[in-house]
Amino acid sequence: MISFRSAAILVIAALVGAAAGVLTYLQARSLSHALLAGGSVIGGTAGLLNQVLITPVQPNSTHDGSAQGVSAAEDQEP
Repeated sequence: MISFRSAAILVIAALVGAAAGVLTYLQARSLSHALLAGGSVIGGTAGLLNQVLITPVQPNSTHDGSAQGVSAAEDQEP
């Protein structure tokens, strides 16, 4: 099963690619040109959305509040 983020990226990319394919077909009246344009747009849109849509950070339940890389012993003053 894929995540919601992946499914959203695929659906949005497919819709944008379909729109580009339809517009290309209406302009050029060539199915091969429309399929190439739609496929290219799907690939580009999926890559762009993968970079733009961030994954939410999961809270770390074991975080103790100390700075990363600093142990509790080093954090205390003598």
